[in-house]
Amino acid sequence: MIRELRTAEKYVNVITASHFSASRHLNKLNQEDISHSMYLFRLAQWKLSNIFNSFTAKLNFPTGLGTDYRLDFTLWLLKLLGCCPLSESSGATYKYYHITWLSPSTILSLCASFYFTFTYIISITHVTFKKFFLFGDSIRQVFTLTETVMKTDTSVNQATANFNVQALNAIVMLGRLCALANIILSWQSGFKLVEYLNNWAPIQKQFLQIFPRDTHQRLQDSWELNFPSKLSVQRSFHWFDVGLCCYVIFLGLTPSVGMLCTLQSAPLSEIWLHLTVITHNYLTDVLEDTKNVLIFRSLSEAFEKIRMGIHKSVEQEKPTVLAVQSWRQILSQIQNQCRLAGKCLVYKQLAFLINILLVGTICVYVSLNGFGNGRLSILVSIMNGIFVSIWLGRLYFKILNAEKITEAEKSVARSLMEMDCTGCNSLVMTQIRMTHDVLVKTPSRINLGNYVVLNKRLFLGIFSQIVTYLIVLMQFFSR
Repeated sequence: MIRELRTAEKYVNVITASHFSASRHLNKLNQEDISHSMYLFRLAQWKLSNIFNSFTAKLNFPTGLGTDYRLDFTLWLLKLLGCCPLSESSGATYKYYHITWLSPSTILSLCASFYFTFTYIISITHVTFKKFFLFGDSIRQVFTLTETVMKTDTSVNQATANFNVQALNAIVMLGRLCALANIILSWQSGFKLVEYLNNWAPIQKQFLQIFPRDTHQRLQDSWELNFPSKLSVQRSFHWFDVGLCCYVIFLGLTPSVGMLCTLQSAPLSEIWLHLTVITHNYLTDVLEDTKNVLIFRSLSEAFEKIRMGIHKSVEQEKPTVLAVQSWRQILSQIQNQCRLAGKCLVYKQLAFLINILLVGTICVYVSLNGFGNGRLSILVSIMNGIFVSIWLGRLYFKILNAEKITEAEKSVARSLMEMDCTGCNSLVMTQIRMTHDVLVKTPSRINLGNYVVLNKRLFLGIFSQIVTYLIVLMQFFSR
């Protein structure tokens, strides 16, 4: 009996050991698959970064220290859409931005925000909740047709069709709610934006006092800048402007044109509602992206201007202690502008990230869950996939521009270390080392309220979260 028990115990130990080795081997294979997938993803990310850098190198344009006409025009368009209450007044040399509640610009933006808020409320109540307090049932004729075609598709079972319709309703409702939140958050961020824009005036003044005027000859091809009138140069047009116009027109107006083709036989009330909502939603998104990119470019260009100014100053004469201290002071002010830019953009960008996680995950699920073989069902699946791809592409585009700020700052630190300091005394060398340490130890990043930092890790985290939520949804609704 004891021998049989010992024999059985040996068999159990052998089976347990084999099971443990098999599970360890499977875990090792899973880790290898995950690491291989991460390697492929990072390789694709690196390829996209190289393509983006080579493409934007052809669209680069010289700018001054601060903002230029492009950001002013973008803010003016956002003002017409009810998302920018800023007013500006031009002084003798600099522009001054402010928010005055009784100014015509603020009143115009406030009226526009009320108008578009009203259209979003109508869209949510009529299309999603079927509460017709205005215009009657005719306001949702096309959306009703879409629901009917999806429910009567024989290639999909009835339970899946009903859930897909509910998911589509959730996408519409969440999208409208995010648009309403963006209107409110844009007014909240306007006060910080005023501070950011007005801070450029003393920085520009200090820059002109520190560096020789010869360093500004590089700006001969740019549009009128926020320098004093003596330094203003002739206006011209750049390929970057063409790229911005194409981006705004293609992503901002193409959905409206597509909706207009769909609503040819719809009542005028429905055409008005959908065109107003879709045009406002997509235009504000692309204009917000344009504003972010212009802010990021102004910050990276500011570091580049300072680097060129330092290089030019060193060529003309040996640096002194006061000169290096003034360099560190203006670099600290640019770093402060980077922190302030993160505070300006935190509300809208966090709402954008939440929109990607919530609405984007549902869109991916709707696109992959299978609507059937109907033409409309396939079109809906494709459109949801396109929406997610566009959102992720917009996020990646802003991340690459935000990382250029850190790259430009590193160029300044590298230039300080490579500077020809022969003949400089120990005090000057100490000041140069202190300036270098300030740039290296506290690098400038677009930090969104200490929640997230705009870098490639954020993109990888968003992508992995969408995949995780999608797997949970697929497993939950497959039961």
